[in-house]
Parts: sequence; structure tokens; C-alpha cells
Amino acid sequence: MANKTSMDALETGMHENGNFYVGVKLNIDQFSVGDPETFIEEMNIFINDIARENNNELTGAIIIQGAIMGFQIISIFITILYVALSIPVIILSIYLLNFGLEMSLEERRRGIAIRKVQGANSRQIFGELLSETITLLLVGTAIGYIAGIISAWLISSATGYMMISVDIRTLLDFVYFDWTALLVPLGFTSLLIMVQIYKKGRNFIKSEVTEGVVRREMKKVQFIKRTYLDFVFFAIGVIGLVIVVLQRLKVDINLSALAEVGIFLLTPFLFWIGGSSVGSRLTKWLPLKLQASFLNLRVFRDVKRIIKSGLKRRGDVDRLALIIILTLSIAALATIQGTTEEKHAQRDLEWQVGADWQVNFQTAGDHNSNISAITGFEESISLNGVGVRVLTLDIPVFAIENSQELMNLKEGNPVLFWQEDNFDKFTAQEALQQLEDTPNGIFIYSAYANYLDLAKGGTFDIKVPVQSSTSGEFYKIENITVLGTLNQFPGSIQGYSLTSETLLRQILALNLNESIDALATGVLNSTRYYVRTTDGAEMSADQIAATQIAVEEMDDIRNDRSFYYELEKLNSAAQGYGISGLLSMDFVISLLASLISAFAFSAIIMEKRKHEFAILRSIGAKKKHIYKLALGENALMMLTASIWGIFLGIGIAQLFNGVFMFVSMISGTFSSIERLVVIPILKLVIISAVTFLGMLGATVVSIHSAANQDIAVGIKEI
Repeated sequence: MANKTSMDALETGMHENGNFYVGVKLNIDQFSVGDPETFIEEMNIFINDIARENNNELTGAIIIQGAIMGFQIISIFITILYVALSIPVIILSIYLLNFGLEMSLEERRRGIAIRKVQGANSRQIFGELLSETITLLLVGTAIGYIAGIISAWLISSATGYMMISVDIRTLLDFVYFDWTALLVPLGFTSLLIMVQIYKKGRNFIKSEVTEGVVRREMKKVQFIKRTYLDFVFFAIGVIGLVIVVLQRLKVDINLSALAEVGIFLLTPFLFWIGGSSVGSRLTKWLPLKLQASFLNLRVFRDVKRIIKSGLKRRGDVDRLALIIILTLSIAALATIQGTTEEKHAQRDLEWQVGADWQVNFQTAGDHNSNISAITGFEESISLNGVGVRVLTLDIPVFAIENSQELMNLKEGNPVLFWQEDNFDKFTAQEALQQLEDTPNGIFIYSAYANYLDLAKGGTFDIKVPVQSSTSGEFYKIENITVLGTLNQFPGSIQGYSLTSETLLRQILALNLNESIDALATGVLNSTRYYVRTTDGAEMSADQIAATQIAVEEMDDIRNDRSFYYELEKLNSAAQGYGISGLLSMDFVISLLASLISAFAFSAIIMEKRKHEFAILRSIGAKKKHIYKLALGENALMMLTASIWGIFLGIGIAQLFNGVFMFVSMISGTFSSIERLVVIPILKLVIISAVTFLGMLGATVVSIHSAANQDIAVGIKEI
């Protein structure tokens, strides 16, 4: 239960104290390994029982206890993150529940009227309605609990965004009864339904949805708008978003710890809540501004005046627009962060390995001949480094075969996996060209540059310690030019500064107390080599395995890493505590919610407008005019809501990026290199288009009944 180093240290310490060490393999079936706290208690009891049976001459230590405490802390944070990511979906569920209740009542309007004619009073009708609702609630809860078990299984099986490696055998691990998981959602949903049924159901039964009820409900929904809190929330969110983007662009912004926490935790929700409300305003205002151009389209000319009137008077679009914005913002967030998760995993692996293959030797030397003898190895570049002193700070510096890699970059076939943020404000090719043009230059590690207050274009002196000196002797090299700053270097290298090959040869010569001319030319001894393979990503599994065997058979080899071998393992392994799976679930649920709400809300609206459509039909309007009318009124509003929802999703993804970065770090899945947000434009356009077309389809389906109704019946029905 501990690593070998810690166990060896424990055994050594016990021997020094005249004791002996016994390794014991436990039968984990006898312990509650699924509950960390209970497991620790059981282990303490187990150790005490052993001590009592051996007259207290045996003692034990639970080495894993510290790791379990760390795991519990991580689990708490992950749980909080799960809840935070689920909040938008929960709110969507509440909206859809309200829509479902309203639609159900609307569909029951005629039946309720008939029951009143038959002599039923309001209490009897309400009881019938409540009984039906409770039955549906219990059935829905049971289905939801089963769906929750399956969802947890699928989330934990995720190997990436929208990628799930299903093993049906693991499903049994999730099949158990949990009272908390059942009662919490049941209690919350029951309370919400009872409140809504009591308020809306009773009023509906008594007044059949009078205008007074509608006005009171609208005032409650519009509270944030009436107080203009949505603009305040959105403005604060935008400020946080601007700060995050500027920090991403390396703009120096001094913020207090409290401000950082506020941006980290609060601004995403303020941006989301305020932006959604502002967006619902926009969906009413923008179509009015664009109506002249939109209604001049040939397809709408014959119903232009009616649509224009509808755009001005429709006050029922707010809730549908809000649903569209919420769902698309969640879908965009899930898509962006899901894509970013995948790209960050691969980017991190690229940084760790540094090239197609990384080979490390025990001792420094000229290993080029051994590497070039490996079948499939095309070209290699060595890395060399040494420590120097700058002012009060000891810093490591290194160099690569600069001219060779610069030529590779110009030809578009580099050996190293360069990334966009290796250097501040320089591409890899520009940085290596700077080193080629300025042999006395250096790209200093960004943290050291800030600590030593060294800016681009400045100069400083370095002290080179003499390796063989016992009295701290050193040589001094003056006027080293700062060419820029280095964030990280391929091969899992952080904290180093990159010099030109010429300058490093001079430093090494002084360090070895040799003449500079002695190391001015020739191959430098090295322990690390980056290798480009002949086939690259096209290497088969058999080729990789054969190459690994050949590398491991080389003399003096320490270790090696194959990028494409590790990439295959990365792509097939579950990562990040199921975050990718949760994002996938959020995406699917949000899109389904948008389509369901579009159908539900359209059905309610079209049911209310049957009388209006019947009058239009009676004065000469054809069925196609009714379809055009409904589509014309909804198209601009839905398009505006779709675009705004995607915009909000992009902003929220930027604001939440720090949270996902923190999860990556504490989960041990990825390193501490910066998580760069990837915005998949094509995917977002497709999502927006599919949602928009789906909502138009919902409108067409909902209008079908109203367009085909009997005109005489429709005119009589009020």
C-alpha cells in the first residue's frame, strides 16, 4: 500500500532500532475499501488486535492513511465541481418541468370544463389532477433513478469527450440502492411540483388561465429585468471575462487574492445568469431592428404585415428564448471544454515526451551512433545543460543543436514538438533564429525573469562555477542579452533557460576549466536525445514494440519514452475523474432539453392561437400562410437566441477554464502547463444550426393542428 522507496526506508529504520520487518498481504474483501473512513477504522482495529495477540510486541503503521486523506479532499472538490456543472442542467430541468405542467393544464382545459359541467367542484378536479401527478412523479423518479445509475456508469467509462469505452461487467459496481440518491431528488421534485400544482393548478381550475394569472407570473419571472440586475450581473461577468482573456495574453494585471477568487468562482455564474436574461431582451429587440430586411425576403412578402405586427406584440417569447440560450450555452461550454480536455491531454503528453521518441542515458557521451543504428529512427537532436549564477540566483541553462532544428522548422519537419506558448511573443522558429543571430543571447525562464527583473533587450552578467574548484572559483561572462522569456521546453522541461549553442559551449568550457577553443566545435556529450522517427504517427504497434526492444538493448540506457505508444494508452484510459463523461452528458441533455422545450412551448403557444389562425383562414389565408406566419415570427427570435447562447457558452468556457485546469492538476492526469482553451468553431456552428433547425421543425409540427383545424369550430372556440 505504499511505494517501494517508502517501504525500504521503513524497513531500514526498523532494523536500526533492533526490530524486524514483515510484509503482509491483506485480503481486501474483508475491509470496506469503498469507504475510506471506515477502512481506516477497520485497519486500526486490525492492527490493535494483532498487537494484543502478540503481547504488544508488534506495532503497525497505516502508511496509506495520508494518501486516503488527500484522496478525500480531492473527492470533495470533485463533488463540488460536479454539482456546479450540474446546476445549469438542474435549472433547465426546472424550466422544462414548469413547461410540462403548463402544457398538461392547457391540454386538460376542455376536459376540466366538461368535468365542471358534469358537476365536479374545484376540490374534486384538483384531487384528480394531484393523483395523476403523484403517479407520474413516482414512475418518473423510478425511471430517473435507473437512468442515474446508467449515467454514473457511462460517465466513469468516458475516455474522452463524447467517447465512452463501455464494459458491461463494470455496470454491476454501480447497481446498489442509496436512500440519499433517491430521496433528495424525489423530495426536491415533489416540493416543486406540489407548489406549482397548488399555485397554477388551483388558479387554472378556478379561472381557466385568466390574464391576471399570466401577468402575475410574468412579473415574477421579470424581477431581475425590472430591477436591471441582469445588466449588472452581465457587466461584472464581462469584466471578469476580459481580465481572464488579458491574463491569457500575458498582460500583467495586479489583482488581490480576493479578486482572483471572485473571478474564479463567481463571475462565471454572474456572466451566465445575467447574460441569459440580457439575451432574452435581445431576442425581442434585435428582430424589430432587422425586420425590414428580413420581411423583404420573397418567401415572407405575402404575410409581411401580419408578421410585423406579431414581432411587436409577442410577449410570450421570453421564456422560450431563455431556454434556448441556456441550453446552447451549456452545449457550447461542454463542447469547448470537452475539446479542450482532449487537446490538453495530447498537448501535455507532447510536452512531456518532446518528440516522437525521447531517449535518456545513464552517463553523458556521444550516443549518436547508437541511436542512428536503430531501425526507424530518422534524426536526433541532443540536449545539453549546466548551472550558472545570476545575481543571487542559481539557474540551469541548456541548449540544443540550434542550427539543425532551425533548418528543420523552416522545412516544416521539426524533431521537437514545439507549442505555441513555449516562448512569450515568439514562435519556435523566430526564437531559434534570434539565438542564431545573437550568439550571446538567452531566453530566460519566465519566473526567473520576473524575480530578477530582467526584461527583453536588457543585459546581465553570469558567473560560471569551475567544476574542479574546491574554493568556489568561478569565471564571469558579461553582457548576456535577454532575447525573451521561455515558459516551458519540450521534454517536460521547466525552470531552465535556453541559450545559443555557441554560448553554452563557452559556459561548458569555463565550467570544465578548459580553453574555449577546445569545445568550440565537435559533438557535445549528452544524456538526452530527441528523436524523429521515419513513420511518425504511422508507426504500427508492432513497429513500436520492436523499436522499444532495440532501444532498451542499447548500452548505458536509462529509460525511453515513445509518444505514439503513450498516446494510444492515453486515448484508451479513463481520465480526470469522469469530467469528460460529465461534459458529454451535459451536452446531450442540453440539446435534448432545447428540442423538448421548443416542442412543448410551441404546442402551448399554438394551442392558444388557434382562434386567431381560424379567423385568418376565414378571411382568405391559406394553410401555407399560417405556416409562414409562425415560422416568420419565430425564425429571427430563435436565430438571435441561438447565436447569443453560443456566445455565452464561449465566455463561460473561458471563465471556467481555471476550474478545469485545477481539476487536471489535482487529479494527477495532467501537468501544470497552461490549459489553452480550444474553440471548435465548426462544431459550434453545427450545434447552433441543428438546434435552430430543430426548433423550426418543432414550430412546424406544433402549427400543423392549428393550420388544419375546422374553421367554424376554431372561430367559435374562445
